[in-house]
Amino acid sequence: MHNTVATARRLGRVGALATCSIFSLIAASADPAPSFERIDLALGTPEDHIVLPGRFRGGALDDLAVVTVNEENQRELSIHSIAGEPGRRTWRLVHRQRLDEDVIFMDVVGLADGTDRLLVARRGRISWLDASSASERPFLDLPSIYNVAPPDEVPRVEIARDVTGDGLDDIALADFDGYWLVRQREDGSWHEPDKVAVTAGVSGGFAWSYRPRYAYPIDFNGDGRTDIAFWDRGELLVHLATDSGYADQPLVADLGLELEKDERIVSVAMGEDPEAEMLTFWGMEDYNGDGTPDIAAQRMTSSGLLSKKTTYLVHFGTHEDGTTTFRPTPDATFVSDGIQVMDTIDVDGDGVQEFTIITVQVSVARIIAALITGSVPFDAEMYAFTNGAYPEEPSFSRRFHFEFSLRTGSISSPDATFADVTGDGIKDAVLINTDDGLVVHPGTGGATVIAEQGHEIEFTTLHEAVSVEERDFDDDGRDDLLIRTGFGQDPKGVTVLLSRE
Repeated sequence: MHNTVATARRLGRVGALATCSIFSLIAASADPAPSFERIDLALGTPEDHIVLPGRFRGGALDDLAVVTVNEENQRELSIHSIAGEPGRRTWRLVHRQRLDEDVIFMDVVGLADGTDRLLVARRGRISWLDASSASERPFLDLPSIYNVAPPDEVPRVEIARDVTGDGLDDIALADFDGYWLVRQREDGSWHEPDKVAVTAGVSGGFAWSYRPRYAYPIDFNGDGRTDIAFWDRGELLVHLATDSGYADQPLVADLGLELEKDERIVSVAMGEDPEAEMLTFWGMEDYNGDGTPDIAAQRMTSSGLLSKKTTYLVHFGTHEDGTTTFRPTPDATFVSDGIQVMDTIDVDGDGVQEFTIITVQVSVARIIAALITGSVPFDAEMYAFTNGAYPEEPSFSRRFHFEFSLRTGSISSPDATFADVTGDGIKDAVLINTDDGLVVHPGTGGATVIAEQGHEIEFTTLHEAVSVEERDFDDDGRDDLLIRTGFGQDPKGVTVLLSRE
């Protein structure tokens, strides 16, 4: 439910038209309806493009960086800033430049002073773009698994994230034999790179490729410092934090669980064993907020091509004698007949994670019905941790539909995010639907987590809206909404909704 249409993040070429309007939500909930100031940026018709928000020019509001690729594989970067008085704001083009064809990916890193930098990655080096002088500055010279520029896109690869848990962005860059970890200090300077050993994974699709192992920041030994863990070929490898960085050699954690190795997962995914049951590692985090990491596993049961059953199992951890042990029996179980996708989110900021689960039922009858109606139903559920446990029944649930047309090839699917649009410290569920507009279900902060009744908005976009994400553009304590439009069709656009009191 966090991002049900991840591919809709591919945005496009900049146009010149920008408009602004103010509107409020139509209240269907008993809570006061939030209001927004709307700022639209019309985009052109690129082959591919991405949008990166950030405080690149040091102003009071975030900017938008747009990277486009046209049919001739020409790459262009443009930066837009919000201009004008409240109620009459618009986007103003402040910078534009060509990007070389050797640019492999880009990202945004937040600095300790509250500003952001655009990162530009090439083979063996990463620079940052100085938007005020239109020049690139050296940042890191490090090898990685990213060595070839895609011919038709400049993707975002999120190498900037808080690895150490101190609230500051660090750099986690994957190499073939491990991760380069570059920690940011409180004054905005950077430590020397640390290398933690872990092999790169392999993913299959239209072509086989290397992929980075996901890094899990946890306190494994209970000393109050943030360690780094990796799931690597059936083993949990933990690099313990030291005074100078991380231990050279990882320890292999004894989970007490029989989880599948990568080779077995690949063989089943390739269809070599259509009737199988697998228990795989899903993730590691302090889900229940007690300061100790927990583990989530996924059990997939298949009795045929279209008969699938997915179960998620959560095992709480306990610190004992300088290590973390896990209970052999699961402390929470989420099960459904179908295919599930799970995510976590801390809705009320209490340090405890809520689980959100998307479920799609698969059968011959459902496939035939989908072909006839052009509609595929799926269920979104949320489970909130209350009274020391996760409930058996969902705390919040709703059914959505994925619409498609075999004749035109068009698709229409809702996207959702969690955003505190009211500034009360509790995230609200925000759903965007191409037919109905925008719906905001207020966060309750109680056992129900999200209010059943929502506020509806008559949302007329420049083009078809397909994705929404949250970001506080003006640092007023209320999340704003970045809505991306025109996925799969032209023209394209971006709408920013600034939350208002």
